[in-house]
Amino acid sequence: MIAMYNRFLIFLLFFYFSAIIPDIYAQNDNYSCFTTRKIKRYLLYSPERLEILQPPRVVKSLKIKSGMSILDIGAGRGLFTFIFADALKGTGEVFATEIDPGDIKYIMNKAEEGEYMNVFPALVRSAGLDPFYRHHSFDIIFLCEAYSYILHHYPDYFRELRPSLKKDRGRLYIV
Repeated sequence: MIAMYNRFLIFLLFFYFSAIIPDIYAQNDNYSCFTTRKIKRYLLYSPERLEILQPPRVVKSLKIKSGMSILDIGAGRGLFTFIFADALKGTGEVFATEIDPGDIKYIMNKAEEGEYMNVFPALVRSAGLDPFYRHHSFDIIFLCEAYSYILHHYPDYFRELRPSLKKDRGRLYIV
C-alpha cells in the first residue's frame, strides 16, 4: 500500500512539473516553458521515474527492427536514445534531437564512450519545427514528456512533422 501511495505522489509531482508550471511560465514573457526543464532535471533520472516509465518495456513495445531510422524528439540526456540504439543492434540510425546544447554534448560524449555508431545527436531550435526534421525520413518518431512543451506553443508542429514519417510505415509515439 505504501509503494502505491509513493507512486501516486510521484505521479502528482510529475504532473505538477510537466503540466502546471509550463502554463505559469508561458504567461510571463520573461520565461519560456523550456526553462522548466532545468527545474525538473532532478526528476528526469530518479529511480522512481524510471520505475514508472520502464524505458526497456516501452522500447520493447515499439517493435523496433534492425535498420530502422528512429527520431527521439526532446531526448534530454538520451534516456531512450541509447535503449533505441541497443534495440537496433548497431544497425539503423537514432537521431536524438534536443534544444539544450549541454544535453547534446552529453549524448555525443556518451555515444563516443559507448561506441554507439548509430546515434546522431542534433541541436534543434526551440521555436517551431526545425529544418533538421524536413531533411530526414523516420520509421519511428518518439517523444517522451515533450508533448506539452511543443503543443502549447506550436499547435501546427505535428502537422508539419508528419511528412518526416516514412510513407505507409512511419509511426509516431507520444509518451
